[in-house]
Amino acid sequence: MSDILVSVKNLSINFGGLKAVDNVSFDIHRREILGLLGPNGAGKTTCFNMISGVYKPTSGEIYLEGRRTDGLPPHKMAALGVGRTFQVVKPFGGLTVEENVIVALGMPQYNSFFGSWASWNTPKNRAEAQKILETVGLSDESAARAGMLPLGNLRKLEIARALALKPRLLLLDECFSGLRQEEIRIIEDLIRGISESGVSILLIEHNMRVAMGLSDRIIVLDHGRKLAEGSPKEVSSNPDVIEAYLGRGAGADVA
Repeated sequence: MSDILVSVKNLSINFGGLKAVDNVSFDIHRREILGLLGPNGAGKTTCFNMISGVYKPTSGEIYLEGRRTDGLPPHKMAALGVGRTFQVVKPFGGLTVEENVIVALGMPQYNSFFGSWASWNTPKNRAEAQKILETVGLSDESAARAGMLPLGNLRKLEIARALALKPRLLLLDECFSGLRQEEIRIIEDLIRGISESGVSILLIEHNMRVAMGLSDRIIVLDHGRKLAEGSPKEVSSNPDVIEAYLGRGAGADVA
């Protein structure tokens, strides 16, 4: 079996006259945490959206375990084992934490949410939801309304809903944004545990310390093109990266 789970080959996408991603290639290995860094507008989330099926690439190819997947819609990518979180967390605020996870457990098979809810709100799925909530540290909040959770727990719930898809690949879009230091440490430990369980992770993160500490490898994008690739140590000492990001001043947004 190949060590490569996902291959992105010469990926590009245009929005009108704007080339948001330009000929980007990289692989994601099994059980790897790969950081995708770059300033706002570098093309990071657009790459996420192509891998998860939100956008169809203008050109290039994406392979998941050798199967070509570029252009497949999000629900088919979810069924293939690609889960993701979003920078802006939007749970079903009127449902409980447990119910939010139960919804996600059935998402790949839903034709109609309301028509399917009765068949998915079962003792088996409630038990599965509780296992996932225990994994992310939310078991004590299972009966709470999701809309009442503080940001740190919302981030955990977002990860829990993605884990309900039983992903082989988990895409994390700035899941540390807005968190306090103690909350960051908890989410860091959670992500390491998910990776150790066998899930490959691709993460976007603006906190450079977090990204460098978590990632096994890092890809740096600049204006839609791949600027650098390597270990955190190699990337942080790369002259092109230093010039493009660190050279913008002590307060530069380097991730």
